[in-house]
Amino acid sequence: MTRTTSYADSLSDVVDAIAGNPQCRTPAEQLADDLSGRYGPFAVAWRSVGSSTEIVIEGEILSGIGGLMGRSGRTFYRDHGGYLVVNNDGLWLEVAARKRGFATAFYDELERYYRRSGVDVITIHAALDDGRYSWAQYGFDWDPRHIAESFTNIRSRIDDLLGDPKVTTATSNYSRTFETELTTMTQVRNGRRRTSWQTPTGTIRSLGVN
Repeated sequence: MTRTTSYADSLSDVVDAIAGNPQCRTPAEQLADDLSGRYGPFAVAWRSVGSSTEIVIEGEILSGIGGLMGRSGRTFYRDHGGYLVVNNDGLWLEVAARKRGFATAFYDELERYYRRSGVDVITIHAALDDGRYSWAQYGFDWDPRHIAESFTNIRSRIDDLLGDPKVTTATSNYSRTFETELTTMTQVRNGRRRTSWQTPTGTIRSLGVN
């Protein structure tokens, strides 16, 4: 049975309560308890950590017999503009726990809760393996504060593709074309750097990743 977060207090109310009285951690502790439960094949046991005006929760991902299958973390806060922000601080899974439907069930249930809570911004740091493609396919866009770093990572991926003997000629040629386009996209023209880019989803498709 998949976890439901429908009865958890609105994240906006919990974040505002902690921001207004950081010494009282009860709302954060209750939130961690409310979000704990089963997500797809595994359970997640969250706990509240820290004592700042932000809410930080850390979770252990557990098998049916209590074995540790992974860990995850989230940070909740309002930024200087008053926007409600969720930082996906990380998701690590044992190899045996991957591709079993947990990540999808986990993300989908939490996203429903975030939408109900009126979250404005969700940030992630995509993993160096399948994570960067999975998050892009969920519709995440570039963080404009880190756009240069993002494009550097894309260039690295292109270099990997071009150096892989298993990559087909067609993919290799396409990657070279995309790299040329990427250079054009990041050039400064008339003293101004481009401020709109192809979406991450479009980028991974350009790189031949489905």
